[in-house]
Amino acid sequence: MVSAPTEELLAQRVEAVVEHYRDIGIDIVNSTGDQLSLFNESLPGDRIRLSAYAQRQPLRTIAGGMPTATVDLGDRRDPSQGGGGWTGPYIGETLGRARSIVHFDPLVAAARNRPTAIAITGEPGGGKTTLALLLIYQLALRGVTVAAIDPKGDAESLVRLLQRRGRKARIMSLESAQPGLLDPFAFGDDLPSKKTMATETLRLLLPRMSEERESAMIQAVAAVANQPEPSLAKVVQYLDRSHDPASRNLGAVLQSMSEMRLANLCFSPQGDAQVDSEGWTTVFTLGGLTLPDSTIQREDYSYEQRLSVALLYLVSQFARELMNGLDRHLPKAIFLDEAWAVTSTPEGAKLVPEVSRMGRSRNTALILVSQNAGDLLNEQVTNCLSSVFAFRSSERFEVESVMSLLGVETEEDHMAMLRNLGNGECIFRDLDGRAGRISVDLVSEELLRWLDTNPTRHHPDEEDTEVFEGAEALVSTGRGNGQER
Repeated sequence: MVSAPTEELLAQRVEAVVEHYRDIGIDIVNSTGDQLSLFNESLPGDRIRLSAYAQRQPLRTIAGGMPTATVDLGDRRDPSQGGGGWTGPYIGETLGRARSIVHFDPLVAAARNRPTAIAITGEPGGGKTTLALLLIYQLALRGVTVAAIDPKGDAESLVRLLQRRGRKARIMSLESAQPGLLDPFAFGDDLPSKKTMATETLRLLLPRMSEERESAMIQAVAAVANQPEPSLAKVVQYLDRSHDPASRNLGAVLQSMSEMRLANLCFSPQGDAQVDSEGWTTVFTLGGLTLPDSTIQREDYSYEQRLSVALLYLVSQFARELMNGLDRHLPKAIFLDEAWAVTSTPEGAKLVPEVSRMGRSRNTALILVSQNAGDLLNEQVTNCLSSVFAFRSSERFEVESVMSLLGVETEEDHMAMLRNLGNGECIFRDLDGRAGRISVDLVSEELLRWLDTNPTRHHPDEEDTEVFEGAEALVSTGRGNGQER
């Protein structure tokens, strides 16, 4: 290793070393492609990176070194697919005495035939939404088809940024969407799946149901499903015309709910609009929804909150169907913010293993963002999680849930570490089951301004035409999943 305080002096010293060895018949080569690896390898505590260059050191040097532990986290290339090395975009670095950079690619799990669901949890303000936006940004730059469900509208500035970078990105607002777009009979693989979605939607809309009411609902869905052009509105009409008191009562409640704001998305006659998704980053904004707090029990939801949860469930199903219509080999990703509102329901929890199984065969990643880790501990969900990012949590029960999600022992030191995480810091459990503390790095201040979700800070003006230097550094140039990144 040759060092010098200036580049000119360094070049002179390198030339002197080359000339010295040339005089005794040895050619010294400045191997350009190996310089970074050799430099890192020369640092105390680093691993052996290039086996072609043996570094012999006297015993006193090794004995005098400070013992230290190294932490490797993130995605490595599958050894069965061509050896070691890192793959995927750069997202940050590990924290602690020994630091290393962290790469993460949501699509690597599918390439390794592993479950493709990823969880991002934490209390508000910790950085979970910013990480989700960073992952969307990196995937979009690589041409991945992305469907993101954004209840709070945090991704609007990201869409503008992608449009400025020449990417196909758009916002689909529920407030301006075509009536009937989310009718459960309007999309689905087959009639049984449509009936299941319709039944679950009505169950989400209604409070506690007696056996008579539930039986009436199931019978009405089955009867309408066998009619030409079935719809949720026809289910309400069927109940209203029934001679059974329980059915008429149920129909009256649903008729009242169908007149609420945004209810026309699922209760109006079906539209015939087709949504092209290939190569697009499509953000579904759910302005106007009143999602309940994750601590409120389902039995205590207001009717407005019930409608909001049902619409969120239908949007997630719509995004899934949108991806199903694409070539199975094309890389795809579904982002679901406020995931607890879907996974806390039995039918919504089934969505995760369904998409995860689909992900392995259809090259699709599912990213779940939730404040409540407890709703992700459903066995159907947990078994499908390949990676977990846990940002700061302070409430004791929630901290214990996060420890279970991470697969880490619930010890006081571990819980204290989670409580004391700073903004942008999280505990990351990677695809290989390793867990460690990392700091998410957005590389540039400009990108941070675009992705910052703090309402007190402003995003760059739409007239700003500045090119973000260094943004491409977020994208790896290695191979993984059989594609150039």
